[in-house]
Amino acid sequence: TRFSDPNHYVMRMGREDPAAAMTWLEQPGGLAALSGAVVGDIVSSGGVDSAIEFATNLPETTWIDEYLTSVASEAGRSGDTEWLTWARSQGDATHGAAIESWVAVDPQAAVEYAVSAGDGQLSRAVGIWAKEDPAAAFRWTVEAQAGDPESVASVISGGGLLEHWSREDPAAAADAMAGFPNDLAGTYIGRVVGAWAEAEPGRASEYVAGNFPDDGEVRDAVVVSLVEQISRHSPAEAAAWAESISDAGKRA
Repeated sequence: TRFSDPNHYVMRMGREDPAAAMTWLEQPGGLAALSGAVVGDIVSSGGVDSAIEFATNLPETTWIDEYLTSVASEAGRSGDTEWLTWARSQGDATHGAAIESWVAVDPQAAVEYAVSAGDGQLSRAVGIWAKEDPAAAFRWTVEAQAGDPESVASVISGGGLLEHWSREDPAAAADAMAGFPNDLAGTYIGRVVGAWAEAEPGRASEYVAGNFPDDGEVRDAVVVSLVEQISRHSPAEAAAWAESISDAGKRA
């Protein structure tokens, strides 16, 4: 039977009778009529086990990755390691989708799993957690990396934690980065201040003035980031800040 909107029809069928929906999908032209995400939703409504079994027999299509991602997201919400192992076998994108959906349900369990997952999944998982609670994600990262500054910096750089935190609470983010050794502290506080200055240049400038009264490596790096950002809109203020940089090479 032809339908003007097969997605809607088969999604309804999938909710009411997943087995019948899968039978429909297996008929000639059934798969071709639907998007991967819709197929994933339909098959997953019958249980992820059946979805994975269905996936093993899928022909190559333009949307197979989309289907696998949809099923992986359903699997990830359960935290079932067998399903996660299947998702991992399908490649980084599918594995990452499973971990991402798990983070939404149980962030600590998901990031602990991601430690051994490889393929940059830890940074991604921590970054997803940071969308909801960047401070908690950062504290966990410090503990999980045994406080090693380079390791912590690597994790928070790759998944967006710093960016999320900079938007939500830049002062807290900058304060946390102050715990790094000088070279890393300057870099990471500078990144926070630069993002902050783009949104609220006045408050970012106040933070730098109030927290970095003395000359030094960290202050110079932070002020450079501030100057780079505010020079676009307040060149006179930027020039004044630049004059306060103690390192002549950076000041130039």
